Amino acid sequence: MSELNILSKEERRSFDKIPTLTREERQLYFRLDQPTKAYVSNLKNPINRIGFVLQLGYFKAMAKFYPVTAFKKRDINYVKKMLGIKDNTLMSFSEYTSTTYYRHQERIQSSLGWQAYNSDAAQRLQDHANHQAGLQRKPKRMLGLLIDFCWKHQLTIPTYTELAEIVTIGFLTFEKTMVSELTMNLTETAQQVLDDLLDYQGGVLGT
Repeated sequence: MSELNILSKEERRSFDKIPTLTREERQLYFRLDQPTKAYVSNLKNPINRIGFVLQLGYFKAMAKFYPVTAFKKRDINYVKKMLGIKDNTLMSFSEYTSTTYYRHQERIQSSLGWQAYNSDAAQRLQDHANHQAGLQRKPKRMLGLLIDFCWKHQLTIPTYTELAEIVTIGFLTFEKTMVSELTMNLTETAQQVLDDLLDYQGGVLGT
C-alpha cells in the first residue's frame, strides 16, 4: 500500500511552512517569562539568544520546529530589538551551530512540558491512528485528529510526511485485520457451506 495522498501539494507546503506572524502574535509568542529571560541573558553569543527566542516563539505558535533558513526577517528584527541587540552587531546564523540548535529545542520542550517527537511519541500516534482507522475515519479527518492528539498530549508535531506515513500504516493495519478476520470466519463457518455448495454444483453438473 503506497502512502495515501491526503493533502494537495499546496496544502503540504503550507503544513510544513513556518508561520507568518502578525504584530500581536509576535508580542504573544516571543514574550519571555522571568526564568527564560534569565536563561537567554546568560547566552554569550547574540545569535544564540536570537535563535533560542525564535525557536521558542515558533514552537509556542505551532508546536513545531523549523530550519534556521526558514526564520522570517521580520521576526528576526523584532527579536533583536526586543533583546536590545543593535542592528550593527556583526553576526550570522552560520554561528548558530546544529549542536546549539538542537540543545535549544530540548530546553524549550522541557521548559514547556512537551515531549520530543521520538520513537515513543511515534508509537503513541500510530496506536491512535490504528484506532481511528477502525472507526472508519477518512484520511484527512484522521490527519486532523492526530494533530489534535499532539496538542492535547503535548507531543511535538512531526512533519506532514511522517504523519501521512502513520495514517497510511493505520489504514493498512485495519485492512489486514479485516482480511484476517474474514479468512478466519470463512475457515470456521462459511468455508464448509461454500465447500458443500461447490460439491452440490459439481454433482448436478455431472449428472
